[in-house]
Amino acid sequence: MYINLNHGQPSLDLLPTELFRKATQNVFSEPNAAKDILQYGPERGHPEFLENLAKFLTKEYNAPVSSKHLCVTPGASLSLQHIISILTRPQTQTRHIYLQDPTYFLVFDIFFDLGYRREQFVSVPDRADGIDIDVLEEHLKQQYREQAGGRDRDPMIFDSVLYCVPTHANPTGSVLSDEKRKRLVKLGKEYNMLVICDDVYDILTYEGPVPKRLVAYDLEDQEGKHVVISNGTFSKLLAPGARVGWIETHEDIIKQLGDCGSFISGGSPAYLLNDILKNNVIEHHVQFLRKELSARLNAGLWDPIQKYLIPLGCSVSFKPKGGYFIWLTLPFNTKKLTKIIKENDLQVGVGDGELFNVKKPAECDIRLSFSHYDIHTLQEAIERLRKAISIGLV
Repeated sequence: MYINLNHGQPSLDLLPTELFRKATQNVFSEPNAAKDILQYGPERGHPEFLENLAKFLTKEYNAPVSSKHLCVTPGASLSLQHIISILTRPQTQTRHIYLQDPTYFLVFDIFFDLGYRREQFVSVPDRADGIDIDVLEEHLKQQYREQAGGRDRDPMIFDSVLYCVPTHANPTGSVLSDEKRKRLVKLGKEYNMLVICDDVYDILTYEGPVPKRLVAYDLEDQEGKHVVISNGTFSKLLAPGARVGWIETHEDIIKQLGDCGSFISGGSPAYLLNDILKNNVIEHHVQFLRKELSARLNAGLWDPIQKYLIPLGCSVSFKPKGGYFIWLTLPFNTKKLTKIIKENDLQVGVGDGELFNVKKPAECDIRLSFSHYDIHTLQEAIERLRKAISIGLV
């Protein structure tokens, strides 16, 4: 069996089909099912769903979340595209896109599709405690000097964008420190920079408490324009096929994003997810996910890597505390590894670090996901990598 450790998606046994079956029976047993379930709904999401979502997030984040700061979306990726299309202007006002480096590789095409060019991307190095804020601040200062006294600006449009995964980042697993989170909010306000946080792994924290979200710091600070959007999804907590997510941000931004043509035309009811939330069955599933994914991280990848790959010259800067991924550095480049795997029919795949590279070279780095296979299969994959690396060292 071919084992692809680049699959950043849940395995089929993690998808709660029974939970969805019962929810479907519940909602379609209601007398007004045709109207309530299959008809268009409120553009920002049904009020009952938003209240239940706020309660769920409040419990999982261990911090208050208000329904007035929430808006339903069809998932994090489409939400990201929507946010960028409404709040930025690639050809005029929004000059730069800041990206933690390495970053989620599919985000590049989302920006390209909206008219951004590769030369507008700015690399911000990623560390164990998140992006290098000093590098970001220096570039923002330079950009501000260049733009000072220039063109007219639309106050509703942002001059730049930072896209980041602050908690259990894809692909490195880094977690942005509290100190950096506070600084980042201040920089966003000072330089009119939109901060889009893909907060898709926060609840999948396996060690310690869930970090305080950047949007929480932004909402607490009533000075100036609000700049942070938390982009969430049920793709990692329930199922990618659910196609339901949310954004959490200040009401001013919620209004901009929710009162637009596509949302008004389509509506966002999410009644099926509402049944799952209001009956509290999702909490048991999330507990199961944390336990299973933590075991896969530790027994499936981390322990075998320490035992078999580190002695061969591989390295990992830090152990992830949640999410889906481990970022591993090889003793030689990934092209050589791929060639060895193919020539010896070792039937294992990895995420080539160059896929995730903004500007920083990553020719010896690979992303390994522990979400798509059970512990035994993950251990077998590490054994195949051990063979390939051993061959490459001869």
